[in-house]
Amino acid sequence: PYTALGVFRGMEAACAKTYGDRSLKGRKVAMQGIGAVGFELAKLITEAGGSIVFTEISEKNIERAKAHFSNIEFVEPEKIFDVDCDIFAPCALGASINDETIPRIKSKIICGAANNQLAEARHGNTIKEAGILYCPDYLINAGGLMNVSIEFEGWNDSKSRRMVNTIFDTTLNIFSISDEEGISTNQAADVLAERRIATIKDIKSSYIGQVSTHRFPGRKKRH
Repeated sequence: PYTALGVFRGMEAACAKTYGDRSLKGRKVAMQGIGAVGFELAKLITEAGGSIVFTEISEKNIERAKAHFSNIEFVEPEKIFDVDCDIFAPCALGASINDETIPRIKSKIICGAANNQLAEARHGNTIKEAGILYCPDYLINAGGLMNVSIEFEGWNDSKSRRMVNTIFDTTLNIFSISDEEGISTNQAADVLAERRIATIKDIKSSYIGQVSTHRFPGRKKRH
């Protein structure tokens, strides 16, 4: 559920950027896969007033989805790329966004839970040139890892959800970097990650320096 929540926040950010309103009410989502995370994501989408067209290879998952949701339609796996929709959500295998599938996608947003959605990094630029907004997968599907990280400091549900909800603002930040620097959103996500890593290194270096000076005043550096 925490992974699904993060993806949903990414969807809201993409809708805010693309349609001027974060709400998914009235939006059609084409979901490729409706397994453990996909099912939880479908709950959030339908509760928000969205509709779903989905595909899945597991008969068990197909029947569960049909039984649970009223505003949902099933299509065969190869037809999911041709669905006219507002959001395309890859929630199954990786590399589903590639040279063959990109021209078929009929949505302005790609936002899903699958890992490694782009077959190659260059497809981020292909998507951008096609006028499609891509939500970088390792950003929006990080909710599960965020939830696990909370366990180290004393877990509770509200604390986890507060952290996962920050994915909305981070996604908007990545869109801004993409626009400002004229790069794809997957490149923008890497830029943001590199900036944060650099900041952490600076803080760590400064802290170690302060501790060393405090504990060993007048200590000379070794060369």
